[in-house]
Amino acid sequence: MRISIAVFVIFFVIGFTSCKNEESNPTKNFKTYTSDDLGFSIDYPKTFEAKENFNQYVPISFFEKITDSINDRYPENVLFNVEPLPANIEVSFKDFVQAAKTKLKLEIPEIEITNEDSISINNIPTSVYTFYRPKEGGADFKSRMYIVLQKDKAINISCTAVATQFEMYLPTFDSIVNSIKFIEKK
Repeated sequence: MRISIAVFVIFFVIGFTSCKNEESNPTKNFKTYTSDDLGFSIDYPKTFEAKENFNQYVPISFFEKITDSINDRYPENVLFNVEPLPANIEVSFKDFVQAAKTKLKLEIPEIEITNEDSISINNIPTSVYTFYRPKEGGADFKSRMYIVLQKDKAINISCTAVATQFEMYLPTFDSIVNSIKFIEKK
């Protein structure tokens, strides 16, 4: 009986420590995308795929891979819009953020902007807000927008999910955005 208890304890300890080691590496399920041209690297879940040059305004995007095309027709996504800042005009961070929100409201009048805040990503001031977009005849969408200004460019990061699933994806979106590492151009 003592031998079987000792064997049980040994197997329990080995099993427990091997599970613990597996959980202690949170980046195990992530890939890293790096672009010297864009000036940053970012970690994203292996369940997402990177797409370069999604359109003329979005040089890099990350879409969740759809595994159930019957029940899930919208891939949750993180889009990076990188735009140059005018070289001869001084634009304050606050004014740029206000202009971006005004432009968004003009393009999509039915959106509702909420949860406005200022945070820091790698010691760089970042504006963050959430917006809800009702879609006539289809799924409603909810997005979290992050705006980061660098010396010569603005990075607008839009994280979008179907509104009913947005809260479930929010930790993933925050993890992706908070993994950004800016690269100094040489």
